[in-house]
Amino acid sequence: MKKEKERIIGFCCNECAYAAADLAGQSGMKYPINTRIIRTPCSGSTDPLWVLEGLAQGAKGVFVSGCLPDQCHYGDGNVHAEESVNFLKKLLKAIGINPKYITSYFNSAGMPEAFSNSTTDFVKDVLSLPKLPDIKDKVKSEDKRERFLEILLAYATALGTIEKVNEKPIPREGFGMITVDEDKCVSCGSCALLCETDAITAKETKKHRKMYYAHHLCTGCEACVRACPTEAITVKKEIHLKPFLAKENNQFAGNQFVACSKCGAIYATVDILEEIKDEFELIDSKIVSLCPVCRREQVGVDYVNLSKYLISANLATEEEVK
Repeated sequence: MKKEKERIIGFCCNECAYAAADLAGQSGMKYPINTRIIRTPCSGSTDPLWVLEGLAQGAKGVFVSGCLPDQCHYGDGNVHAEESVNFLKKLLKAIGINPKYITSYFNSAGMPEAFSNSTTDFVKDVLSLPKLPDIKDKVKSEDKRERFLEILLAYATALGTIEKVNEKPIPREGFGMITVDEDKCVSCGSCALLCETDAITAKETKKHRKMYYAHHLCTGCEACVRACPTEAITVKKEIHLKPFLAKENNQFAGNQFVACSKCGAIYATVDILEEIKDEFELIDSKIVSLCPVCRREQVGVDYVNLSKYLISANLATEEEVK
């Protein structure tokens, strides 16, 4: 029963680490019997969530082992594996957990002794660490990203470190933190329209539109950057742990709506019209106060989408007006 509680999980690539473990067994080389090896196609395919999940499900420690540097059978999968483990170490440290509970090391298929020694050393070190809190009942989501967050939050809560979380940004692909230049943002809503994860959302009333951002949902895909007509948004691919764990949804912009002077339909924001007024003054300053449908009737099809801001911000469609 004691061995069950001290189980160690190892994610080993099929080409080298798993082959080294297999050869170690065939050669009579010993490594701790409480080690459970999971074979993966490549160490780089080991999802960071699997490592956290191993700890959350009661494993004493988790390691990832892949091919030797510059010898990965899939290019640089071993490098990605090492980066993932280093990323997780930083997360664990930030919430008050000793990062030594997880590790990564390289192996060759022809190095069974090295695999045996590395695994033995890791197990020895990790068994000397205090037991982590039992959080299995706190992790319930079936969504991958939400489960990742729940594990970290459950540990931070159990350890009482939630208010002391290190706020230093941790670089990582798959996460993003946006910065918005409020002097440039016109609250057009284009970023929210193209955000597939709802990290950026627009909440509207009859008079206003407010823009919100949830860091824990952001994947850093930069769709918002490409969508923004005023180049107001920048994205850094990193995780800020405090707002991530808090699942904060903060307002970053807001603007009052403007209604069409002819039909009354909402079609833009005050800042959008301020941004584009110079374009329309070259033709007819009055058409800036018209929605696309009324604009078509006034000046023809050629000028309906005169401005890129109105293209992304049109709220009134022809069907809605009818």
